[in-house]
Amino acid sequence: MLPNQKNGIYGHGRERYDAVLEVLETKKGNYTDDTVWNAMKAAAQDPNPDNITSNTQWSISYNNTDLSADIAIRRHWRDVTHCELETKVMTPLK
Repeated sequence: MLPNQKNGIYGHGRERYDAVLEVLETKKGNYTDDTVWNAMKAAAQDPNPDNITSNTQWSISYNNTDLSADIAIRRHWRDVTHCELETKVMTPLK
């Protein structure tokens, strides 16, 4: 696949998809927090001065068990913000 090309159903992000898949396949379903971050790092895009939207703005790892999220902004992988999430029951509008 060529970078930044229309690659079938995956669009121009195919190389990023492949990078994530490669990380996940090495762990064979035994995923940890490190696996998630390694996959996001592998798919992250460095800034491109010719294309303002071609860079990773943020990366978020959600933990559905303890209802939390870890957030890294602009590929600052060592500066992660941890957020505790809470659930709320939604009632439909009448």
